[in-house]
Amino acid sequence: MRFHIHHNWYKLGLNKEKSITIKNLDKKRELFNIYRINNDKLFIKENYFQFYNSTFAIINDKGQLYDTLEYRLPIDYVIVTKNANITINDINRNFEFKEIIADASNSNFKINMWKNELSEKNNKLYNTKENGAWVLDLK
Repeated sequence: MRFHIHHNWYKLGLNKEKSITIKNLDKKRELFNIYRINNDKLFIKENYFQFYNSTFAIINDKGQLYDTLEYRLPIDYVIVTKNANITINDINRNFEFKEIIADASNSNFKINMWKNELSEKNNKLYNTKENGAWVLDLK
């Protein structure tokens, strides 16, 4: 597979991959899969990333989720952003997760709706509006 990709790049006149640091990423493309991060502790692909041994999914649109799946993707943390029009059932249908992180771009109405749904399922929701920055202890 990799040979096929490189062959196509050469045919198009591209002769090397571009490695950049995260701080230099264009904000609108910071999780876009065209960038290759030169860091062996971080892997990014579309709206998923892994940092050390923790895995994350960033969901900002229901179009990123599936209605039916054969199995759920095991992921540690689901970050919900941009007031995504989703339910906890949508997330549960797609992921086996430890915690949902709702960032401050979500409305209080949506966050409260998710909290109510989660209280029935014994899952955790971290609300950055109420609790401030979410911090992962890597120890």
